[in-house]
Amino acid sequence: MKIRLAWFGLLAMLTVAPAAVLAASEVSGIMRNWRTQTRTLDAVSSGRAAFDQATVRAALTAFSTDAGRIGAEIKGSSAGAKDIRRRFLAFRARADVALSNVQRPAVLKADVSQLKASCQSCHDQYKN
Repeated sequence: MKIRLAWFGLLAMLTVAPAAVLAASEVSGIMRNWRTQTRTLDAVSSGRAAFDQATVRAALTAFSTDAGRIGAEIKGSSAGAKDIRRRFLAFRARADVALSNVQRPAVLKADVSQLKASCQSCHDQYKN
């Protein structure tokens, strides 16, 4: 229950803050897109799907851009807000590292694994 409240708190921070540009529905949409993109990256990095550099680059660029936008929108000064902002900005940094490794499939596989772990960690803490 507490975790669900924290998730709704995140959505509220993004929609109630005067400078907020992202609506709760937009954040939910971003998360759904990330789930799809993560599945695609997982399939590519595991060899279940053919490697397509443009698809990989597009997914990682979306991760970086979206995480940066969300992180910048979280203006709260509570410990929870700071933690969520830190997590999104760290995710952005990991996505940027993965982008730099797009042409190195073995390294990219480790990068995708780290991105997935980052997602799971945040969801364990705040959503699920």
